[in-house]
Amino acid sequence: MKIALIIISCFVFLVVPQCGWAGDCSPLQISLFPTYQLVSAEKDVCGLRLNLPLGDNDNFYGLDLGFVGGTRNSVVSKLPREAGVKVRIEQPVSEETAVGPKPALKIADATPWKPVPKSTAEKFTNSLGMKFVYIKPGSFMMGSPSSEPGRDNNERQHKVTLTKGFYAQTTEVTQGQWKAVMRYNPSYFKHYGDGCPVEKVSWNDAQDFIKKLNQKEGSDKYRLPTEAEWEYACRAGTRTAFANGGISELECGYDSNLDAMGWYCGNSKKRTHLVAQKQPNNWGLYDMHGNVMEWCQDWYQNTYPSDFAIDPTGPSSGSHRVFRGDSWGSEAGDCRSASRNGAVYDGRVKYLGFRLALSPGQ
Repeated sequence: MKIALIIISCFVFLVVPQCGWAGDCSPLQISLFPTYQLVSAEKDVCGLRLNLPLGDNDNFYGLDLGFVGGTRNSVVSKLPREAGVKVRIEQPVSEETAVGPKPALKIADATPWKPVPKSTAEKFTNSLGMKFVYIKPGSFMMGSPSSEPGRDNNERQHKVTLTKGFYAQTTEVTQGQWKAVMRYNPSYFKHYGDGCPVEKVSWNDAQDFIKKLNQKEGSDKYRLPTEAEWEYACRAGTRTAFANGGISELECGYDSNLDAMGWYCGNSKKRTHLVAQKQPNNWGLYDMHGNVMEWCQDWYQNTYPSDFAIDPTGPSSGSHRVFRGDSWGSEAGDCRSASRNGAVYDGRVKYLGFRLALSPGQ
């Protein structure tokens, strides 16, 4: 099967010759929006999907070419970036030659590939069923404003830019996921089910889990999020105390926003709960406020940088590692997006677990 892109004037024409996959298909020619970059192509029975970047950085427009009941159909639709077949465009020729029998561009050397996700709609599920959502690069105000109720003095607000996107696990690592990798369950609340977050794991234990998971999947892509990545993902574009609004309660009383999103001392009945039972944030992440505290990669320092930061990773050494999000036993004020603390990296308590991050393209 040969596929040709012919550039004439400012339009791209797709020519699909006689179908070589299956069925009785006829040649099809269709014009697309102007573009010179073909990103991926997928073939199906008498059909072809091309994914091309048109109009913005967050989405592809997919062109579906198919034959249904002998009728030729073509549909252009906006789709999230997705895996397909990586292609190389080669053999450019002049416009004069393009109108002849030879194509202006030829798609060659189709090879399997893994996508480098660019969209917040991009999702990924690994072999253990752990779900991840892609968090695209961006800037945000890390820390809290001086007017925020419950604010601590280690939350100086400053601008942070993350230049690289990453995947964030949609939930905390569960007891079932931990057992599938480590073959034991350290959790205090194990009798409430494998769908509850794993806890009583130290930062070192989390690193052991990550190492074994990477070995299991033949990669080195899994890791803990940095503290900046964690807060950026938690906020999901917001600047309020919680990802769904402000804070009205600092202790264990009822806070409508926190109650909708997380488990804290006001609603947890003094235990962990199954993950993903509360409202997710705007980017599809659950339990960022409460349930269990979450380890981050960084060493803890009590003060933030005095100016803006780009891709911060914390100090080079220390005695405590950062944890964020707080837990089922925490007061509402400690579950805010900006709230931060640290713990000894070999400590194991029934309040503390973690969620994973991974970098795309690895």
